[in-house]
Amino acid sequence: MSTRLLMNGTILSLIVSAGWSVPGAIAQGPEGASLVPCTAPLSWRIARIDREFGFTVPEAVQAVQRAVDLWEDVSGRELFRLDESDGFPIRFIFDERQERTQERVRRQEEIAHERSGLIVRDSEISSQLERLREEQLQHSEQTREYEEQVKVHNAEVRRWNQRGGAPSGVERELGMAAEALQTKLRQLESQKRAQEEEMLIVQEGAQRLNRDFREHERRVEAIARDFPPVAVESGVYREAVHRGAAGVISVSREVRVYRFEDTEELQLVLAHELGHALGLPHGPNPSAVMNSSHGEGSVDTRTVHSHDVDLLAKTCPNLVMSRR
Repeated sequence: MSTRLLMNGTILSLIVSAGWSVPGAIAQGPEGASLVPCTAPLSWRIARIDREFGFTVPEAVQAVQRAVDLWEDVSGRELFRLDESDGFPIRFIFDERQERTQERVRRQEEIAHERSGLIVRDSEISSQLERLREEQLQHSEQTREYEEQVKVHNAEVRRWNQRGGAPSGVERELGMAAEALQTKLRQLESQKRAQEEEMLIVQEGAQRLNRDFREHERRVEAIARDFPPVAVESGVYREAVHRGAAGVISVSREVRVYRFEDTEELQLVLAHELGHALGLPHGPNPSAVMNSSHGEGSVDTRTVHSHDVDLLAKTCPNLVMSRR
């Protein structure tokens, strides 16, 4: 099994698994399928987990069991059995393949976190701009009201001046009105300066945000550049069949897992290799577990595809006789 690593997701390319050399033995059949197909139940065990994967034996057992369940749900019978003493080994072997996968995932998570922060900042700036525009509209309306009040006041002053002057009581009222208008003018001017200063700050923040977005896109491009699509083996099923004059003497089986991005991809890798252990070759449907390549999200890991079921029924009709 190989995987082409992409910046925005994963494409699994499931290639022919190579057997290993054992004196007096022959490797498995075409496309990585077992030469002793349809044997069930097959016993398995977790034999190795390199610590760099960062998960425990119980977690690995759970992952394998989920992959087993995919096949057993459609078979209606026990196909695999956990046997910690005598099961065929499943080994999680850490090397540069998983190291690069983890590095890519780490950088993608950093990018995703960074983008979330940029989106929050963008939302905050948009809210600030919307509030400031609303405040500016209110200020403009208040300014118009002030100007109307000034016109009314000045007209009143002119009217009394034309009469030769206002009585002392009216003059005091006009003076108080003038002071109130002056106070209102100072408030409007202060509000305008504050709005202009805040608008300048928000606009500067928007410019910084745009620069940060451009830098963010450069980092996204760097990930795509540093992790181009390349074929990387994710897992492999291997077996050696010992034959004698009377036929098969024994079968040595092994599943190796080299890389996976998350639990769903791990389940796919394991289900694919377990399918080989049952004797299944690759299938043609791109949404099937046994297909030779898988695009991001193209495989529903909650169940095997109907093409997988048909492939199992065709290859091992004895394993689906009690099919639900």
